[in-house]
Amino acid sequence: MLAMKTYDLSLPQRARPGRALALALAAASGFTGMGLACGGSDSTPAADAGTDRGIIQPPPPQGDASAEPSIRLSVGRATICATRNDTVKCWGTNRAALLGQGSEDDLPHPPPGNPLPGTWRTMPSIDGHACAVTAAGEVSCWGDNAHSETGAQNAPDGGTVTRTPSVVSGTQGALLVSTGGGFSCAAFETKVSCWGDANDGRIGPSPGVQTTPTPNLVPGLEGVATLESGAAFSCARKHDGTIWCWGSAGQAQIGIPEGSSDAGGDNERHPIPRQVAWLRDPRSLAVGSSHACAVLADRTVACWGDNSSGQLGHDPQLDPSCGSGHECNGKPTVVPGLASVREVALGGINSCAVRDDDTVWCWGTNTNGVLGHDPALDGPGSMAFTPTKVAGLSNIAHIAVSGNFACAVGRDDTVWCWGANSYGVLGLADGSTSTHTPVQLSGL
Repeated sequence: MLAMKTYDLSLPQRARPGRALALALAAASGFTGMGLACGGSDSTPAADAGTDRGIIQPPPPQGDASAEPSIRLSVGRATICATRNDTVKCWGTNRAALLGQGSEDDLPHPPPGNPLPGTWRTMPSIDGHACAVTAAGEVSCWGDNAHSETGAQNAPDGGTVTRTPSVVSGTQGALLVSTGGGFSCAAFETKVSCWGDANDGRIGPSPGVQTTPTPNLVPGLEGVATLESGAAFSCARKHDGTIWCWGSAGQAQIGIPEGSSDAGGDNERHPIPRQVAWLRDPRSLAVGSSHACAVLADRTVACWGDNSSGQLGHDPQLDPSCGSGHECNGKPTVVPGLASVREVALGGINSCAVRDDDTVWCWGTNTNGVLGHDPALDGPGSMAFTPTKVAGLSNIAHIAVSGNFACAVGRDDTVWCWGANSYGVLGLADGSTSTHTPVQLSGL
């Protein structure tokens, strides 16, 4: 492999005073092509930046701040949830009752009139299951419960599906929630707790435990502003601007210790969060399946973790091999040519950003046109290492990205999506299986 050029981002962290989290509606995004909300993210009501699987609560836009849309989106592998005020409406695949309505019947776009039962403080975070914070300040989850990730004890008959939203015991006072591969996490004023699949240390220290429906303390995470989870890891951004990650490090997705000469991953469990080094005052955070990105104070974007499809913004051949045909880099590297970024959102092996001029730029794998341009224009493997502008989009406030499709919300409350139309989630009138051209979703 060629030597990777990295950027030294190790300027001192600028401390910011801690403050109570504002309980504002946050946005979420989809997780992976396997079902993240890439983490998805933001069910974060944090006032200073929060993400829920793919959507980030950004710093205040430099343009007209009064033109904030009333709709926010969160996405999964083939699912979209739209939140307006405190109601949520979801459609797409309903495998394992992921839509929270009790049945397992798929619902193509446009969705029916029945919203998700209950009233909600945050957007749902969507993986193979989904969770959100209720108006009463408790975490409620539904969907696949094979690893106790919905916080419910499975039925005596062996059933592993939670068909309607169910409150997770011990989550009163939750402010943020994120969902990953078989696990969930919640942030409170002074702590973070996780439950579900304990493999790889993804729910924190849990000796002798394989799965648990009971929230498990992840140490050292007080004052969390943003919480995101990927396939087998999570990251949290504190109010002091530092980012801490734990869980699987096979693709270097939790970063590497400062001073380490090895930028690759390892196969060890990492239940104790460690700080991601070399980040210069990160203002927001997003997590994909096995990679992560942060918007920095200078409005550039730095990414780390899996780079098998160029989702870090550079040629994978410049990175160490992490095994299984994956290249990765645990040292955050700046995405070249991307400036004035307000928001970033990640899918499975793809990434997108919104700039201050309200345009959308994407990079990584372009399967099904998820980057917003014809895959035939890309090189082998339909990968684009350089951020490319999504044509036809302007006046965009927020984005939500999964591994299979992406959506953008305009300041005028219009919603535009592109990529795979699995289960009719994009509502393509001609029955197409995918589109690389953004199409407007009506009926929201």
